Amino acid sequence: MEAMNDKNHMMAAAAAQVRLLSRRRTVCAQGLDWDVLEAGRGEETLVFLPGTLGTVHIFSRQVLEFSSRYRVVVLGYPGECDIELMSASFFGVLRALGIPAAHFVGSSLGAFWLQEFSCARADFVQSLVLGNTFVDSRRLGFIKMFQAPFLANASAADVKGAWMDFVGNLPASDLKHFLLQDVGVEQDMQELVGRSFTIAHLGRVALSAVPPDRITLLTCDDDRVIAQATAQELADAYPGARHVRFDSGGHYPHVLNPVAYNEVVAGSCGPA
Repeated sequence: MEAMNDKNHMMAAAAAQVRLLSRRRTVCAQGLDWDVLEAGRGEETLVFLPGTLGTVHIFSRQVLEFSSRYRVVVLGYPGECDIELMSASFFGVLRALGIPAAHFVGSSLGAFWLQEFSCARADFVQSLVLGNTFVDSRRLGFIKMFQAPFLANASAADVKGAWMDFVGNLPASDLKHFLLQDVGVEQDMQELVGRSFTIAHLGRVALSAVPPDRITLLTCDDDRVIAQATAQELADAYPGARHVRFDSGGHYPHVLNPVAYNEVVAGSCGPA
């Protein structure tokens, strides 16, 4: 039992370490606030974007792994579904942080946005990892919190409560223990509503223009959010990209299968 308890607290311990070694601030661009976590001082920059659930600390295991050789930046983006505004704001944040080009890793909604951002401009992307994501947000409509009618009639507290019920129903794991704190206590409910609204309304994404030899697609066979048909739709959209499949990792392999996940990220970046 003690060993299981230790295992279920690994992310919390990693997040505590990251709080000590990182810098965290808010950067405003085009009127939108982004939560920015930075660590490391490498010559190249590695940028992570999370999914709907979780703050910048959801990538704590990656920050610890890569900050010794990269400048690592995690961007907690606002809940905004205006594509032009979000794109302008994203590039404004990169300018404010002095990032002309970087390696980018996105999970779920974060990877959806990275496809959109790199549609018109691929020049700022040295490599791109699209993890546990989709090319059409309507594929996630089976989840109540991504349904427009529910969001239209629910308060922000209702939406967050529904997400906390979702977290509470997860199997006992490091992920569940971490999200109970990270989402339940730290994630702003308006941000959570905005991200949920984005998936409910955006539909099909504009595909990335990054050359396929610089794109890695990451899917997990046991992902209960991204169905196999949805994962195949992503693969069909990027036929020349490298496609890595994990047997396990669910929708959060960066938490549940971090060693293998970090190996994929390192391989996509090449020698640092």
